[in-house]
Amino acid sequence: MMLDMLLPMNEKIVFGVRLKKARKTAKLTQSALAEQLGVGQNTISDWESGKYLPGDHHLHDLIKRFDIDVGSLEDMERLVWFAQPMTLAIL
Repeated sequence: MMLDMLLPMNEKIVFGVRLKKARKTAKLTQSALAEQLGVGQNTISDWESGKYLPGDHHLHDLIKRFDIDVGSLEDMERLVWFAQPMTLAIL
């Protein structure tokens, strides 16, 4: 199970709104961004709508693609926390 399944919907929606704004500012369609990242257009749509968050690999690619400057260690830790899959130990 991915961690994003457990996050409040509003956190995922905020990420999606920011991603959509960055994509539109870069004058990219969802299809064009999807092609650059090697994912389907429906994946970009899911991220922008708040249905899912990207995994750590794609999050890193998005940060690089949009030249996002993470202003503080706290912000970076939060981004990493959002991107990590949840690991459950079965005892």
